Amino acid sequence: MIAHNELNSDLKKIQRLIHRKFGIDSDDLPKAMRKIGRRLPKSAHKNAKILHTSLQKTAHPKLIMQVNQVETLTAVEALLTTLQAYDPKERRWGLILNTLASMAFNLLLVFGIFVVVLVWRGYL
Repeated sequence: MIAHNELNSDLKKIQRLIHRKFGIDSDDLPKAMRKIGRRLPKSAHKNAKILHTSLQKTAHPKLIMQVNQVETLTAVEALLTTLQAYDPKERRWGLILNTLASMAFNLLLVFGIFVVVLVWRGYL
């Protein structure tokens, strides 16, 4: 049987990682995951939900028997792995490079249209 204190310590680890990677300082895991939004995959959100429901059930003495220990521990490990793999600097570089690529494409497109207009008018 999994203890409430053990889950609480795992939750604190996860919250420290969320604060370090995303800058979100929240005591409530679902609230923090809502603020993270689409920056993490659906599986991470699902694992956070599993962890939250397990944490609620372990706080109650009669509901503790309903907690699936294997599912909870795998959800904790998967969420920790996902959070550790997230790199905010890489995401920032990706956004910058996507913006620059889009601008370069638009400039090439405008230049191409300009050349077509010059040919059409007979200047080239």
